[in-house]
Amino acid sequence: MAGCLNNLRQLSQALGQFAEDHDGWFPKNPDDGAPSNWIGGGAGIGSVQEFNPKLTAKPETSALAGYLGPRPDGFRCPADTRSGGCRHPHRCEKAGAGGQTALHPQRPTRCRMNPWHVSAEDFPADGYASDQLEFLLHYAVLAPSNHNTQPWLFRIGVADLAVYADRRRALRVVDPLDRELTLSVGAVVFNLRVTAEYFGHHYQVELHPDPADPNLLARFHLGLRADTGAEDVLLFHALQRRHTNRQPFLPDPLPAELLARLQEVAAREGAWLGVFEDEARRQAAADLVAQAERLQWANPQFRRELAQWVRSKPGAADGLPVHDFGVQDWLAFAGPAIIRTFNRGDGQAARDRELATHSPVLAVLGTEQDTPTAWLQAGQALQHVLLAARAEEVWASFLCQPIEVPELRPAVADLAGGTGHPQVLLRLGYGPEVPPAPRRSPREMLIIQRHHGHA
Repeated sequence: MAGCLNNLRQLSQALGQFAEDHDGWFPKNPDDGAPSNWIGGGAGIGSVQEFNPKLTAKPETSALAGYLGPRPDGFRCPADTRSGGCRHPHRCEKAGAGGQTALHPQRPTRCRMNPWHVSAEDFPADGYASDQLEFLLHYAVLAPSNHNTQPWLFRIGVADLAVYADRRRALRVVDPLDRELTLSVGAVVFNLRVTAEYFGHHYQVELHPDPADPNLLARFHLGLRADTGAEDVLLFHALQRRHTNRQPFLPDPLPAELLARLQEVAAREGAWLGVFEDEARRQAAADLVAQAERLQWANPQFRRELAQWVRSKPGAADGLPVHDFGVQDWLAFAGPAIIRTFNRGDGQAARDRELATHSPVLAVLGTEQDTPTAWLQAGQALQHVLLAARAEEVWASFLCQPIEVPELRPAVADLAGGTGHPQVLLRLGYGPEVPPAPRRSPREMLIIQRHHGHA
């Protein structure tokens, strides 16, 4: 459905631009093969009328060729499974036996570019701004989110992108104010900034651009060409290498200059990063993590909400794999039921306390204010810190439980110096490679705004 709506948007924009250039007239439509027609003859080839992109891409066969960019696939129905039905056959996925994904070079059943493996070489540099913005979404959605809920939606305009909170994916128990949801959307916005800079474009970001629409958290405007800096390249190449790493880290200390650098980039985004360097504060933070774990798991509503986002089968596009919670493979099918039914707080508390105690660095990211705008700024600061760390081969994971428990959050603030509001508790260090958490296709996150009955 999203692909069909996207095609309609692309075609309507092309027709509108054609009409502006031709005194309000649309292309002709007689079936005589003339190049002045919207397309010269049928859009197919062969007896089965398979889609022929060559007819739509050449000005000599289609009047709209110059208005649809270098890849005018808007004429093709997204459900067309015949040859030519996918723009990216070498990276397209289709569901196989047991929910597994398989590469297939021919005749895909659906086109869903994996955001973790999308190639920068496919950026439509000569395409329309709307096509470029859609491409940037593949990198934007690599932002982290609690329980991997991916709580965001997008609406693409001619040269701007509206970023919405998808509150259907909100965590009402662990995040009742949507604070962490807003942080995640802020991280999405920072990814958009990084990719725009890497591909050589100016940009402008508006936070909460419409007070009448609380779900519209940001609007991203793609601007004219700009130079790409060295930092842009480093952060961009860290995007697909940044995963949440829940494995134990090596004891090797992080360089002091790197920690200073991470504090500097957080400040640049309007946040602060406090590092727990002395052993007493590190142990106190680890104790708070364990205490928060026990409190959360003792709440049946917390367990039910968590179980809704635990995935027991491979191939899921969101949520958390069941083995992250210590459930054995032979019990994986019952993982959500186990989490929902049994209080595993003591075990999780011991595990996370061990992770916190033996991590080279614990750090808290915070803001002076505790408002939705501050949360968006904190999300951008968080992603800047994560990418700058990953560019130096440093992994990170989250231990935010004591910030999620209202009665423990002030204690985290005290450990951080007593000023401002803690937003994220991080552990940083060197460790083994880990696979990324899955991501939904950006096309599943596109929405259409309706005006006067027209999509």
